[in-house]
Amino acid sequence: MDRHAIQTRPRQQMLDHSSGPKSKPEPTFDFSQNTNVTALIGKTAYLTCRVRNLGDKTVSWVRHRDIHILTAGAYTYTSDQRFQALHRQNTGHSNEWSEWTLCIKWAQERDQGIYECQISTIPIKSYQFHLNVVEEANVDGVTLIISITLTYMAFIMKLHISLLLTDHGVALKISRSSLPTATILGGPELYVGAGSTINLTCAIRFSSEPPAYIFWYYNENVLSYDSPRGGVSVITEKGGDVTTSWLLIQTAQPSDSGEYSCKPSNANTASIRVHVLNGESLLL
Repeated sequence: MDRHAIQTRPRQQMLDHSSGPKSKPEPTFDFSQNTNVTALIGKTAYLTCRVRNLGDKTVSWVRHRDIHILTAGAYTYTSDQRFQALHRQNTGHSNEWSEWTLCIKWAQERDQGIYECQISTIPIKSYQFHLNVVEEANVDGVTLIISITLTYMAFIMKLHISLLLTDHGVALKISRSSLPTATILGGPELYVGAGSTINLTCAIRFSSEPPAYIFWYYNENVLSYDSPRGGVSVITEKGGDVTTSWLLIQTAQPSDSGEYSCKPSNANTASIRVHVLNGESLLL
């Protein structure tokens, strides 16, 4: 038998054993996209969401005004025939991406507002777009040439500036709105006694529309309501200008201590650190 073959065979087996399937990258948005879109009344509006490494996930478009799912994949879920989903794919070896465009024919002023592009991951990933619908500028027969929309955010205010340029002048449209904010009452630290109930209240204010969803996290992981621990429940109330979500954890234990976060679909993440203490420590 060839002595060289005897020496190299175990090495080949080791190489074969070490090889295995590579994990697929997580879907992500192309954050270089323009999220402020201006369309003319009566024309077609296009909201384009670019996603990388989508894999077997689905992209949906949601209208925030009424939390209505307009499209999911290539399918349309509205009786309004003006809405349509357009899809374009690039399957390059190093940069796989797909474009999912929400097409709104004969755009009207009532169509303006926030639209959300969502990826069906767990939890859902979302990216918001703002649509402005304006009248066509006519100055002595000269129509609109360029429309530029800028959004400035400071504290809890959002300022929309639409600049319409024509051959004969400039039309400026300014509107402002409050940014949705999430707050957990009683923060940033909460102390409770062992055996009591942890009651966390997350309030979402300054939102023109209720959030599509609210997730609770424990130490940066999505909180599971059906975990073996049991006794965990969430109550959400949507109404008026405030949406409230209550997280209830029965019979608190020291192992329940940690950071809890409330993450609405349309607002910042609010966090609070909970300390579960024994009766003796709580009295100190």
